[in-house]
Amino acid sequence: VCASRTMGGPTGEDTAEELFTSFLEAAFHAVLHVRGVYPEEMFEVRKAFALPVRRARHPALARYIADAVGAVREVMQAHAVEQVVLALLEDGDQGYADAVPVERHVFAVHGLLPAGGRAAMGADHPHALDATFHG
Repeated sequence: VCASRTMGGPTGEDTAEELFTSFLEAAFHAVLHVRGVYPEEMFEVRKAFALPVRRARHPALARYIADAVGAVREVMQAHAVEQVVLALLEDGDQGYADAVPVERHVFAVHGLLPAGGRAAMGADHPHALDATFHG
């Protein structure tokens, strides 16, 4: 969990795993906010990739997201991930045991990790990524 007012973002030394998981963490927070999974008051504005984003302010939720993304990072380091799916569930009659997915957000990883795990965008990849987001 980020202690500062900014979430992860690119630097010149980031690996592909670090770039992807920083993006993934920001995306998970954004999906939970935009889809109204939790009340508006549970989110605050932070910066990620030089853009304002919503981030859960509740410590338990922020830790849960960070832990989930950390688990993805560990598996990515073994080059064993093709996609990451954030599924939003609707409780069934027996709670989580028979929950039904109502939305799926799929983040493709295939081809993201070149040999050695370094990002394939080149030495200036933070600038290339910034240009992608800002046009």
